[in-house]
Amino acid sequence: MHSYYDLLISLGAHITNKGCRYIAEAVLLLQKKDPSSWPTAGQLYQQVAHKFQVSPCSVSRAVSRVIIHIWSLGNRQKLQEIIGCVFPEKPTPANFIFMLANYMNSIGILPPC
Repeated sequence: MHSYYDLLISLGAHITNKGCRYIAEAVLLLQKKDPSSWPTAGQLYQQVAHKFQVSPCSVSRAVSRVIIHIWSLGNRQKLQEIIGCVFPEKPTPANFIFMLANYMNSIGILPPC
């Protein structure tokens, strides 16, 4: 999980924000599956919410706050490197999570066993 947090910190996220834990867990869950069988965003939020004993709405809201912070105050250039293109507007929470999982897979960072 350390690499997930390092990536979020490099983007400008505050690691103490609970949304960072939710993002890291979501990326971990996605990395454990083949991309062709990735769950929908709603299913992913439910899985993360179940682990942390919160509602899927709480997960979505906390992830959104992290993304808003990264978008407005963080390292947008690093975000564009990860995404692979210039985003004209802030990515949705689901897009952000799926793009991070793709990035982690592409650079060979595997989930812990």
